[in-house]
Amino acid sequence: MGRIAGMQWILRKMTIDGQEYELADERPSIQFESDGKLSGFASINRFFGSMQIDNHGVVKWTAPFGSTKMAGPPELMQHEGSFLDALQKTERLSTERIHLYLQNSDGRTELVFYVPVK
Repeated sequence: MGRIAGMQWILRKMTIDGQEYELADERPSIQFESDGKLSGFASINRFFGSMQIDNHGVVKWTAPFGSTKMAGPPELMQHEGSFLDALQKTERLSTERIHLYLQNSDGRTELVFYVPVK
């Protein structure tokens, strides 16, 4: 968890059930803490939750996400819902340089994040 904690990861690509989604201008982001807690921005609302990750990158979400309850344009609400549903379904985490990959078991759902280089 230490190698990903404390950084803001911004969504670069979202594939759900093999279909790549066009990303909204308001890109979701996520930040992990070393104690397994996480928080982020889902396009309109802030969300939070917790997870466990083993040494092999296997992810277990320990509870459903909580979030603020603001409304927004229908297309952003749909984007946000798709993102949070996909995130909750991921089961593996890996990193490569500035990229973080979260995937489900068959790899057909994948969220790719990056850390902006300063």
